[in-house]
Amino acid sequence: MSIPDEKLRKLQNRLVEDVRKLDSVKTQIQMKERDKRLAELTKRELSALDKDTRTYKSVGKA
Repeated sequence: MSIPDEKLRKLQNRLVEDVRKLDSVKTQIQMKERDKRLAELTKRELSALDKDTRTYKSVGKA
């Protein structure tokens, strides 16, 4: 049994679109994981400081 050409083309197009979406989601996950690691590092560094140590929060682009 074979799939008609039009239906096959539609399936291939959908596959290409879904692969693009998947790649985009994977990239977003990687970015969020990086942000999480940076936040954990910052938290760890700040927790090692004395409570009366002055710290500054950056404003704007880093």
